[in-house]
Order: sequence, then C-alpha cells, then structure tokens
Amino acid sequence: MSIRIITASGATNTATLVLETVDGLEVNEVIRVYGTGNNKIDGRHTIATLTASTKTITYVSNSIGTVVAFNPANAGLVELTTWVTDTDVSLFLGYTPAAASVDEAYLDECVEAGNDWAYRRRLEAGYNDKRTIIPSPSVKQGTLLYCATLYRERGSVDSFASFQDMTITAAPGTMGQIMRLLGINRSQVA
Repeated sequence: MSIRIITASGATNTATLVLETVDGLEVNEVIRVYGTGNNKIDGRHTIATLTASTKTITYVSNSIGTVVAFNPANAGLVELTTWVTDTDVSLFLGYTPAAASVDEAYLDECVEAGNDWAYRRRLEAGYNDKRTIIPSPSVKQGTLLYCATLYRERGSVDSFASFQDMTITAAPGTMGQIMRLLGINRSQVA
C-alpha cells in the first residue's frame, strides 16, 4: 500500500517527510520513496525517526544540502519487506553484478519484488509477519528461491532462458518447493 507524501524537505544529510498517515510504519523499516522529483529524497531509505503526532518521518540522505519544504503532487512511499537481500541472492546465484550496472539495478528490483510477493502471499494465507523480521529459515529460503527465479528468468517469456533448438521443459517442483517453504497454498480448516 502506498502512503501519500504531503510535504518533503531536507537539511544536512537528513530528509524529512510529512505523510498522510504513519500507521504501520516503524523506525528502522526500509521504504522506497518515489515521485518527489528530487533524487536525494527519492529512492530506498531506512526510517530513522517517526513522530506520530505530526505524521513525520526522517531518514539519512547524504549530500542532500538544504531543500526548502515543498508539496510534491504525486509522491508516495511504500514499505519494503527485507527478508532476503541482494547479497543473499548473489551468493545463491554464484554471481555478483558489477556495481552501478544495469544487472545490479535489475537484481535490486527482483529482490524487492520477490520479498514483497512472499510477504503478501503469507499475509493472504493468514500469517501476521513483520516486514523486517524473517519469520523462519524456511521462509527465508523460499523467498530466496523466488527472488533468484525472478532474476534468472530475465529476458524470458515464461521460464528460465534457454538457447536450445528443442523445447526444454522447466524443472518440476520449483514453484511447489517455494510454496511449501513459505507455508502457503496449504489446506485450511475453517
């Protein structure tokens, strides 16, 4: 769920946002800010302070300088789930993309999407997890497998890319294994 940004400003390596609501947000939670038009405010950040009475959060933003408070028209933020990191997925893949490369940016997107997907699927299955705390080692492994699968399917229409003349069927069990590790799509008793 996206939270609308009312006012954005900055001073001495700290960005300050006044939000429509701070419900559900926590200090040390990772967020993605978008649409302010200021690259020192937009991006992935960790909440440093939260003041519920004024609906204000702050986070570190190096070299921001002084940014006079402004009201961005279509800016918002989303909470990010951080069960698996880019480093976890790189270790699993046995591949580390070059810093500041297109591959690194795509890996970041796959990790964010995979973490979010795992969190939402567990929420739909009745679990009440925190976005910043891994529920169990099996959930971490399932999320890791899913993030790696997203990255490995880059450039493919529906599965792992292949350069074979003949059709290669996907290895059975990958998605089933991910579901089992996450504890979702299981029978439920009313």
